[in-house]
Amino acid sequence: MRNTRAALTGAGALALLALLAGCSTPDDSPVPTLAEAPWICPGVPQTGVELALGGPAEVETTNSWEPGLGHATFQCFAERGDDARLMVTYGGPGSGPSPQDVRTGRGAVPISADADGEGWAEHAEGSSVATWQCGDNILRVGLVGPVDGRDGLTDVSNLLVSMLPWACEGEEVPALPD
Repeated sequence: MRNTRAALTGAGALALLALLAGCSTPDDSPVPTLAEAPWICPGVPQTGVELALGGPAEVETTNSWEPGLGHATFQCFAERGDDARLMVTYGGPGSGPSPQDVRTGRGAVPISADADGEGWAEHAEGSSVATWQCGDNILRVGLVGPVDGRDGLTDVSNLLVSMLPWACEGEEVPALPD
């Protein structure tokens, strides 16, 4: 009789644990404004991307952080299923809308950061975009798709600020581990 009762109690505990795990809420921590390893792409913090997307992401990186003329030279695409996509781009003139272009949009808000240049963010039609321009170079973080429990505008702005040391301040871009 004791073995049966212990088995039922153990099974009940496992069922309760499974129920609680199914009801857990997504992490609503803010995306950090200070980037730290691990990196999901060179110089792009995994923690910030996965918080903004609401979970683990599949990633693709193209090119490098070296600024070029007329196009984005660095691109990091991350997605969580079909629900949400995030893109980080960095490049020279013409690599994306400038902060001046972004700030003319409806609902554009300035981004505050201790870095050279200026930045603005906006939210429109299910997407949030943060753009920072320093010299001729433009860093842009865009999030497409709603993520339950997240503020997309704050997430893209914080993620952008976390990458400004290498995008605008001359620090070395953190590499992915070998």
